[in-house]
Amino acid sequence: MAALFESLGEGSGTARRVIPVDPSDLGLATGAPGASKQRPYAAVLGCSDARVPIELIFNEGPNDLFVVRVAGNGLGAEVLGSLKYAVDHLAGSMKLIVVLGHSGCGALSAAVDIFLKPEAYLSLAEEHSLRNILDRLLLVVHAA
Repeated sequence: MAALFESLGEGSGTARRVIPVDPSDLGLATGAPGASKQRPYAAVLGCSDARVPIELIFNEGPNDLFVVRVAGNGLGAEVLGSLKYAVDHLAGSMKLIVVLGHSGCGALSAAVDIFLKPEAYLSLAEEHSLRNILDRLLLVVHAA
């Protein structure tokens, strides 16, 4: 466990160091790190799946995207509130909202499994946080 925390610390330390190379020479997006105001041109709703790194997929840097991530892209209160904040308070720069889905989504697969075998839902009786996510996704699965 300590090694994992150390690895995260090293990664964030690297991000804080000044690199004496122009990032554009490396094909990296530069964005505006440390900007005093948020100025994203798009909001992106994406899955929290670690295999779907939104900024890397779109080759964008800091302050380019307002990213909201949740398992299965479900539209819960926190997600809707975050997107509403972006629309209301970042309107000067933000011109686009994108919903980014992906294949092999575990959350949507679980919702489909529960739809096909409702008895599987009973195993989540004490898992309020997971049920909360799956309940939103079940609405979409049922409508499909």
